[in-house]
Amino acid sequence: MNNQDLYYKIYMLTKLLHKTVHNMPREYKFTIGQEIIILCWKCLDQYFEINNLKDEEKFEAIKKLSKDFDKLKCRLRMSQEIEAMSEKHFVHLQENYLFSIGDQIGGWLKWAE
Repeated sequence: MNNQDLYYKIYMLTKLLHKTVHNMPREYKFTIGQEIIILCWKCLDQYFEINNLKDEEKFEAIKKLSKDFDKLKCRLRMSQEIEAMSEKHFVHLQENYLFSIGDQIGGWLKWAE
């Protein structure tokens, strides 16, 4: 697996989600929107931390990244369901970022086992 692809996808997702949250209605921007941003940054930070670990230490850290990414996906889905973002935008996120990042994290997790 090319870890730089994973970094780039998470980085671009973080950048896009900043714009997405900025455009959310005020009632969601500082609640679920802020949680989305925090989780996105957390995933990006964890990526760097994992890359600085020894191979035998990576499994648990990647598992934590996977859990946090699942939390992010859940909040994104909720955002779409409560109409804080459009369904079209959510589908765009899924097709261009979420599926790919999830697959790459899963592959990294299998590699680390």
